[in-house]
Amino acid sequence: MSHLASVRLRLVLAGMFVLVCCAVGLALWARQVVEQSRERISAIRETVVNEAAQQRAGASDDAPVVGPAPEVIRQTCTQLGDLERDLKPVAELASVAAPASGLIGQIPQVGERAAALLTLAQAAGDISGSLRLGCDALEPVVQAQAASSDTASLVESLVAGLGASRDQLRQASARLRLAQARLATVDERQLDEPTRRFLVDLRTRLPSAIARLELASELPRLLGHDGPRTFLMLGQNSDELRPTGGFIGTSGLITFDRGRLIWKEYGSSFGLNVPADRLVRPPEPLRRYMGAGYWHLQEANWWPDFPSSAQQARYFYNVVRDGQLAGVFALDQDLMVLLVGVTGPIDVPEYGEVVSADNVRERLDYHVHVVGAGPEKSRKGFVSSLFSALIDRLNTLPRDRARVLTAALDRGLAEQHLLLWADDPDAQQPIAALGWDGRMLSTSGDYLFPVSANVGMNKVNREVEQDLAYDISQDFDGRLVGHASLRIGNRRASDDPGPYATADYRDFFRLYVPAQSELVSAAGFAAEPQAEIECGRTVFSGLVVVRPGEERRVELVYRLPAMLDPSAYSLVIQKQPGTSAFPVRLRGLGIPAGDLAFQLAGSQ
Repeated sequence: MSHLASVRLRLVLAGMFVLVCCAVGLALWARQVVEQSRERISAIRETVVNEAAQQRAGASDDAPVVGPAPEVIRQTCTQLGDLERDLKPVAELASVAAPASGLIGQIPQVGERAAALLTLAQAAGDISGSLRLGCDALEPVVQAQAASSDTASLVESLVAGLGASRDQLRQASARLRLAQARLATVDERQLDEPTRRFLVDLRTRLPSAIARLELASELPRLLGHDGPRTFLMLGQNSDELRPTGGFIGTSGLITFDRGRLIWKEYGSSFGLNVPADRLVRPPEPLRRYMGAGYWHLQEANWWPDFPSSAQQARYFYNVVRDGQLAGVFALDQDLMVLLVGVTGPIDVPEYGEVVSADNVRERLDYHVHVVGAGPEKSRKGFVSSLFSALIDRLNTLPRDRARVLTAALDRGLAEQHLLLWADDPDAQQPIAALGWDGRMLSTSGDYLFPVSANVGMNKVNREVEQDLAYDISQDFDGRLVGHASLRIGNRRASDDPGPYATADYRDFFRLYVPAQSELVSAAGFAAEPQAEIECGRTVFSGLVVVRPGEERRVELVYRLPAMLDPSAYSLVIQKQPGTSAFPVRLRGLGIPAGDLAFQLAGSQ
């Protein structure tokens, strides 16, 4: 070997030694930073959790946890500022080390671990910086809560403050998205177990945090910061179930201007019926099973995908009236229970009634269906009066009840008693990301969405119960086969229909499954079920009739698309709004114990 070659070899070995030393040092330092970040984030979370625990200790068992107090928010923001300062050197080092990062990352084991830890530390820095920006932007919210005397003035101050901070909120959400992209590149195999759990926790929580920041930046526009915004409201009666939650017996309008609720209207949805010269042909099941000659607003929610049904409702509204709608939202009786629980009992003097959370469902049913007689507008008069009184009470809630109201709305959204659709795509995106828009869920795997529509024109759903069993197997050629079994029980004690034509539960049942699924067999339907494409999915549908005191089991066996890989099987089950939590049993691939049983309570 020549002298020159020997020198080159020594230089290469020296360089490799330096890189290994750098990788080891970087890994040790990055791990220390990650551990400090994990501890600080745990401390921040503990601050909020302790506040929630104190609230629970002083509240009844069913009282909502209403969120952190202003002083806790400020303490959390201070902690985030400390974390951001701790992590500032990470970004500086990453910038300096960028030219060598590729070489360091290629060093077996230690280099890969150093790269993973450094990326995780950078992401933690992005997260803390983003949330610190969010804290600065949301400071007006804390100030507004302290300065406002009632809900109306609080919302007005909130809209003004958020409107002035929109750019900061957008920067904060953009930085969180950067952190999300960094975390997606981290190789979990290079991390020890506590650090891996930290990574998984961050990955799990970021989507909701991003969506909430993005929604906060769009909320001022939705609530009229840039000019009045009017929304169509749909009152869904879950006692007469429809695909997005219930029959639309009432509807109305509310307008926000700079956060102020300046106009409201609420009454029978039949007041927005399409005129005779603009009549619309109904979906075939409405014609066949309900005798509908035409399609109107009260049946606009025929599609289980709420954004689709909301746009159908907007169409019907615009046929009857002029005016730009900013969006559509739907609410049911359970949301009314939550809201009256916040306000306390409400006087409806025109009817000599005092409505509470305990009796609101019963009094609505009594006035509309039991003693209600005559024209539709008269029957729904009680609903209109109650809604008007409720809005007035919500507007004048004392400041200290605002957080309880927020918690009630959050629960209503989580449990799908309130569904939102905004015409503005920038606002609709975070609403969808939070699962508040009632859309049909997306998945590349298996999918199961049982949807019922009460076509018996009665209120029997309050006495209907159901449970679902789903078995997944493979046929002789390896194709996945689904077997869905839904038991439907009509627990009505008497066959006396009361004010309705029948006490039978007449359910136009649909099961949405992955596109290109093929029906093998079906049982339990009153007639041969149909297999069609709807809302981008294959749907099996037909009429199911359940008499009082009886039950019916619907069985569907079908082959799933050939593209679904049995070795990477996944399943999404979606629950229909307006239905109570019900038992689900799963059996088949990926379930080592043979069965998996649980209550389906949320949207999925």
